[in-house]
Amino acid sequence: MTDAAVVRVLTRDAALKRALLAHLEADESLPIATESDPASVQPGDVVVAPGSECSPEACADLVAQGARVIILAPLPGEIERQRYLAAGAFAYLPMVIDSRPLPVHVRSAMAAPVPDPAVAHHDWLLLTRHGLVLLYLGSHPEATIAGIADAIGIPRARARRIMNDLATKGFVTAKRDGRSINYTINPDARFIHPAMAHVHVRDVVQATKPPPTNP
Repeated sequence: MTDAAVVRVLTRDAALKRALLAHLEADESLPIATESDPASVQPGDVVVAPGSECSPEACADLVAQGARVIILAPLPGEIERQRYLAAGAFAYLPMVIDSRPLPVHVRSAMAAPVPDPAVAHHDWLLLTRHGLVLLYLGSHPEATIAGIADAIGIPRARARRIMNDLATKGFVTAKRDGRSINYTINPDARFIHPAMAHVHVRDVVQATKPPPTNP
């Protein structure tokens, strides 16, 4: 979190803005800004906005400015959720004004890494974030969810969802160790797409491992 980072509620609906601000201001630890002009958003700010006023494209623009964006959806849908997450949204939540989780998500967003404009929605990546997480784990087998999230530049909750996806498809195995979960790659797994079905995970991990550092 940057020193000047604040929480901004971006909506033209005056009644909705008052309700959201009142709910968030109840948590005295949150630095709340009353300015709701998108042009006022600074790197590190947490933006809370209704999906009806902030499209996935607008969300991506805010992420490119370095904002952590929380979208409130009047009618949540899985396809829409995926679009916002692909645009870089930190969280996609149901529109419930007095929802207890909202301040919790805002505090988590304040603690999350500032988005890197170089990986914003409209700057394409050669690898998806699922691929980046898999390859990072292959090169750093002791990495934690927090370490992976920080290295890739994504929220920890998203890193955890990606790891669950990879485990479901057999790319990694998960083993609980007390209160922790240890993840290891499955080197024999093959890529899902037919064009890459001949490629083993071990081959790509080996090819992308960083060179050893000289002592």
